[in-house]
Amino acid sequence: MFMGPGPGLRLVNPEPSVDSESLRFLGLPVIYAWGLFWYGIQAAVVVTASFTLWKTDDE
Repeated sequence: MFMGPGPGLRLVNPEPSVDSESLRFLGLPVIYAWGLFWYGIQAAVVVTASFTLWKTDDE
């Protein structure tokens, strides 16, 4: 959760001298790519925890 918004602040508020083409990743604005990447990481953590840590006593 920390890495999602933390360093992403520089993506939202880049240096004024940066050209707009360098703020794209695979055609997406880099801030959207950053958010999707960390959403995937967080989803993987939840799925991994659900299969390994969150077990009931019945199983």
